[in-house]
Amino acid sequence: MKNVVIIGTAILVLILIGIGLLYEGKETRIGVLDNEEEIFLGLINQYRAENGLAPLAITPMLEESAQWMSEDMKSKEYFSHTDSLGRDPFVRMSAFGYNFNTWRGENLAYGILSGQDAFVLWKNSPGHNANMLKPEFVVMGIGKDEEYWTTDFGGYVPLSSTFIPTAPPTPEPTVVPATIPATPICTCE
Repeated sequence: MKNVVIIGTAILVLILIGIGLLYEGKETRIGVLDNEEEIFLGLINQYRAENGLAPLAITPMLEESAQWMSEDMKSKEYFSHTDSLGRDPFVRMSAFGYNFNTWRGENLAYGILSGQDAFVLWKNSPGHNANMLKPEFVVMGIGKDEEYWTTDFGGYVPLSSTFIPTAPPTPEPTVVPATIPATPICTCE
């Protein structure tokens, strides 16, 4: 029994080292949506609600898969559902732990900087729109690296999933530096 535990621990360490090599030299932002991704999540969940569908939760496994894909496409300068390791989206999602026997899908975009633009692009494309409105999808991951976007969808909600409020965040105000005149001005009434 002790040997089984040691072998199991060794295998786990090798897997963790392998995952670490995928991210070597990269800053990862898994589990944290940036402002544009939050906007996209709000828009897709609002769109699903308008069509009588439940909101999508964010799950770390699909978030990691989607983020890895966007980073891989950018760093290797390609655009395809088949990644640089030769994996299709379903094999890649399984490699990141989303290996449930359920519905899965993926949307990709290139040349898009905002969550609003990604949403509009996919909404106006029949196949991508079908993924956004597929009732079998209940979770997703969003990955963005500059102008490369990936959304991975799944039909099973793992315990690690998070429902994020669907209202798009309020844009931060633009700070305009004040110009101070050489002579102070005072207005009094």
